[in-house]
Amino acid sequence: MVHAQRKAITCHRRALRSVELVLFTVFAVGIAGCGRQPASDQPTSTTAESASPPDRGAAQEICGRFTIAALSTDAAIDRGPADARRRAANQFGTPALVDQLAGEGRDHDWPLLTQHRAHVQVATTPVADDPQTPTDTQAAAGVIAHRVAVGPDGWQHALPGTVAYCSLTRGPDGWKVTTVTFTDLDTGAGTP
Repeated sequence: MVHAQRKAITCHRRALRSVELVLFTVFAVGIAGCGRQPASDQPTSTTAESASPPDRGAAQEICGRFTIAALSTDAAIDRGPADARRRAANQFGTPALVDQLAGEGRDHDWPLLTQHRAHVQVATTPVADDPQTPTDTQAAAGVIAHRVAVGPDGWQHALPGTVAYCSLTRGPDGWKVTTVTFTDLDTGAGTP
């Protein structure tokens, strides 16, 4: 089971890195010739802030908070899993992510949740891999979400774990999730 989880995480890590590399290359090529100043006119910075690498922890925290919100569905009030995804995107994502997730919300456990009028409690742990070093404005982070469905009558059911890989961008309001990939892990959760 651990091997399957690692294999799934490795596969998604590679896919995320490939997408990030393509996006970075397109971005770099696009701005390479824009607004260049001669080398002697280039501003330089020697502050300690520019010399130190960006803090990966802040981006990791936002990915975790986004994932908790996105997977915390409540069958008693939500029309479907897309409602939680939309709430998370509004709070922790960019406008483009809100648009992307507007209709997104597949969850194989939704029928079980509605049957028990359950809500999902989520806890996350960081994915222990080596995402690309963040820049001042871009980062990647991953978390494993551990989920438990809880009904109003005390019913509880462990749900399969989910890995979330987030791409983030930093703006005036801090880190925001720009894209996310969810992958279910087979953690051996039993049937109700």
